[in-house]
Amino acid sequence: MNKKLVIAIITICALIMAGAIYFFNIGGNNQYCNYKLRWDKCDGKTIKISGTNPDAGNGVMQHPIMTMPPEIIGDDSKQYQSYLDPKIRGQIVLLSSEKINCPNKMTVIGTLETNVGPCDANSPGKNMYCGSSITVNQWECN
Repeated sequence: MNKKLVIAIITICALIMAGAIYFFNIGGNNQYCNYKLRWDKCDGKTIKISGTNPDAGNGVMQHPIMTMPPEIIGDDSKQYQSYLDPKIRGQIVLLSSEKINCPNKMTVIGTLETNVGPCDANSPGKNMYCGSSITVNQWECN
């Protein structure tokens, strides 16, 4: 067999294996739902996702207000709302009990909710918003 052909076949096989390991989380940390396969499959489950603070780049899109001050609904509330721009999904609302002050990149761990907002295509104007949120348990700036 031609040496270049053998190298090409080996390279293609290595790329396919690396892609499968990444995409299907083979041998990875299975304590988090693998949202890379199907986003809605992880609704209500814990995910770990990285991205950037939209204030450092593209800016914050329009989102429903999902937080309330603790003096209105109590101290157990997730009183801070911030945002994450991940690489593979649209902007995500982050709900947390402390302010997330990452100037650029961050990783968050929390519970995903895939249908926040009215999610009603028949609603007029901005009431038809339907997006995703994460109730953050842990976060770190990268």
